[in-house]
Amino acid sequence: MRRMIGFIPIFAVLLTLAGCVGQPRPFEPEGRPPSHIKLERLRVNGIDLVRVPSFSFDWSPDGKRIALGWGSLFLCAVDLESGEVEVISEHVCLDWRSGISWSPDGGRIAFVSRESPAKADIYVLDLKSGEVRRITDGRGNNLYPSWSPDGKKLAFSSDRSGYFDICLVDERGRIRKLTSSTSDDVTPAWSPSGDKIAFASIANGNADLFLINPDGTGLRRLTSHPSIDIHPSFSPDGERMVFSSNRDGDFDLYILDLRSLRIEKLAEIPGNEGDPIWGASGIIAFR
Repeated sequence: MRRMIGFIPIFAVLLTLAGCVGQPRPFEPEGRPPSHIKLERLRVNGIDLVRVPSFSFDWSPDGKRIALGWGSLFLCAVDLESGEVEVISEHVCLDWRSGISWSPDGGRIAFVSRESPAKADIYVLDLKSGEVRRITDGRGNNLYPSWSPDGKKLAFSSDRSGYFDICLVDERGRIRKLTSSTSDDVTPAWSPSGDKIAFASIANGNADLFLINPDGTGLRRLTSHPSIDIHPSFSPDGERMVFSSNRDGDFDLYILDLRSLRIEKLAEIPGNEGDPIWGASGIIAFR
């Protein structure tokens, strides 16, 4: 029963972020993906952005393509310049809300597949062989995979202990918890150097950003605001972080300087902006 205490608030927050509370649900792809997708490109305050028509996506290691979930059945890769779509895998049973992650060597994609409302696991697809392997152990909801820069571990969020905590899983499937609290810790992201993991911690309808070392030490709070700060992602040089927040009403993208902790809002973009990911080429993808 304790698991549901953590499970309900996190999805209430994420559905709010998705625009599903009080407004129409954003576009969710259906059917077979097209051969080309015209991605919306923007330039705001000197930063290039691209809007992605999916709830689960990630950059290729070279920043030239974006892997995305097309509905629940297809994993695709879209060329940033041409818009050409490559279908990577069909019938993957993708959980469209819970993120995917492209490995640093470019050879694997981690994704989430859900067996039931209270059970979701992380799987790894080998892009060369097409082999799919379950990487978590079937306990609870295991969401938001994020590869370490050396490709040897995945950070993820799991409610296996009741509330959502940040965990690590290695190549052998060994799992270790990094956080343990009565709030929900979600959306982990590795720093480019691999020495820090950023995440959002949700409590009482509020969410703030934190840093932690991969060994579970050095917990540090980055934001403190009566709003939802969520989905952090490091800049390629590791000196800044982009995140999504509703601190000014709807959800917008913000840039946090990790040295000064100064926060700047990117200029107003119509609608809600969520799930930002800063690619190796310096472009921020968002939905």
